[in-house]
Amino acid sequence: MKGDNIMPFEIINDKYGVVFSENTADLFEEESSVEPYNVVRGKRGCVPWGEDNLKPVSILEKIRKNEVMNSNMQFNIQTGYGDGFEMKHRDGSEVDNEEILDWIDDNNINLFYLEQWTDLKHFYFSVAEIILNGEGSKIVELNHLENYYIRFEEANPKTGKLENVFYANWENDPSQNDITTIPLLDQRNPLKDLKKRIKEDKSRERKFAILMKVPIPGKKYYPYPYYFASFRSGWYDVSAMTATAKKMAMQYGIKVRFMVRIHPEYWKKLFEEENITDPDAQIKRKKEEYVNIKNFLTSYENEGKTWFNGYYINPDGKEVPYVQIEKVDYDKGGDFNQDAEEASNMICYAQGVHPSLIGATPGKSKGSFSGTDKRELFTMKQSMERPFKDLLLTPMKVVKGFNEWPKDIKFDLPMILLTTLDQGTDAQKVNRQNQELKNQVENASNNN
Repeated sequence: MKGDNIMPFEIINDKYGVVFSENTADLFEEESSVEPYNVVRGKRGCVPWGEDNLKPVSILEKIRKNEVMNSNMQFNIQTGYGDGFEMKHRDGSEVDNEEILDWIDDNNINLFYLEQWTDLKHFYFSVAEIILNGEGSKIVELNHLENYYIRFEEANPKTGKLENVFYANWENDPSQNDITTIPLLDQRNPLKDLKKRIKEDKSRERKFAILMKVPIPGKKYYPYPYYFASFRSGWYDVSAMTATAKKMAMQYGIKVRFMVRIHPEYWKKLFEEENITDPDAQIKRKKEEYVNIKNFLTSYENEGKTWFNGYYINPDGKEVPYVQIEKVDYDKGGDFNQDAEEASNMICYAQGVHPSLIGATPGKSKGSFSGTDKRELFTMKQSMERPFKDLLLTPMKVVKGFNEWPKDIKFDLPMILLTTLDQGTDAQKVNRQNQELKNQVENASNNN
């Protein structure tokens, strides 16, 4: 719902203010309770992505509002992409087959992989679409399907496999005519499945989807990226609230006295009790409630009074308060500098980015790593992308096998290895093949 993500600031007097926030951990509490619903006649139900089926919308809004998380995401995409897509023969020679080279150019493979990396780093899965020619003998197109618009069909109860994906703009509450259903190839062996469908089953289908998903325990449909922990732990909220508090202090000379977190269930209950259904009216009522809470906390007339705060039981059986209030003590570091730095470091930790590489801890006493340390950190970071690279090469392996390209053609997504200046260059491209040759040479030298 529009307006859910506003971060209001209410002034108490000329000196102090109150910052209100909503608890981002609540974005994840309804995942186990949502049920599939019918969107396309003749297909099994669509599995909602979040309670309102718009979780990627909420997550992206959160990411884009936090400069540390946003920059980390860009850094992770770029390090994963590395030096782009590479295709060579097994002996290291360049591929000179004109038909294959034209196919690579026509499908803009570098853009394809940049799109794939972007989705994989945001939501830990990506989807590729292959389109065959009319005879079903060749794959002629390879397209990226943005997972922002992807929803999964409920798995086949007999096999447990996912068989279709639904593609649509879910923000617009699409009708059946607005939803595209794309058959999903077997995730474990998409090439074998494709050949079977076309050659054995004589399928007339010419468009298929290939799913690349990072394995996450207990998540059959939509993965749970590990960096989501920064939302659930509260560090994202700390970062967002400290940024607002510092802005008010610098812009208006006003310090924050209270930080208030409000659970979305509080608003649901309020709107139900007051029978408010219009979105604009709900936003107006929320702003009024912010003022009411601020007045209760700061008015002289309310001194000594008690505020009874309700709670609800989440799917895990825990009591969750509707409103959480924290008083800021400026005698004990209420300028938020340390809080902001700590929150940035924790977000970097959750996203697997060392603060010295991204610059999340600026200052004279920060980021004192040597050039060698940073170079090694950058190399380690790229080396750890190997499992994701292997996953993303799946569509090209399907194309190669189905189109019957030469078997000795190998694909890679090489990393960039930074070097010292005495080697005459700032960076080198490192792929799996030349790294293995280098290791063999080094081992031979050591044996001698």
